[in-house]
Amino acid sequence: MARRIVLVDDDVAIRRAVARLLQAHSYEVRTFSSAGDLLNSLDHEIPDCLIVDLAMDGMTGLELLRHLSRTGLKIPAIVCTAHDGARRRCELAGARAFLTKPVDGHSLLEAIEAAISAAEPR
Repeated sequence: MARRIVLVDDDVAIRRAVARLLQAHSYEVRTFSSAGDLLNSLDHEIPDCLIVDLAMDGMTGLELLRHLSRTGLKIPAIVCTAHDGARRRCELAGARAFLTKPVDGHSLLEAIEAAISAAEPR
């Protein structure tokens, strides 16, 4: 069974490129352009891993991580951003990895596997 990955990024080019990379490595990928869109879909299915951009309009990636933590949704999360200064805040909010854009595909794949492996069983 393919691992389900969710990507939240407001940049359509990044969503497409990361989705192609992950699909080429046999992941099932759903993409969202905003945290709100993701939250509206979580009633249907909880992913194995979340990849989120930090700087987005509306709810930021950090706010999304904090919201998930407050509501008890334990989704292993990876933050991918050009804003390196928020690393510690993201880790405190539950991020398992913090990657700086442009993200190396190999590093992202390793971070996904590490995050899923370290996750609590559901």
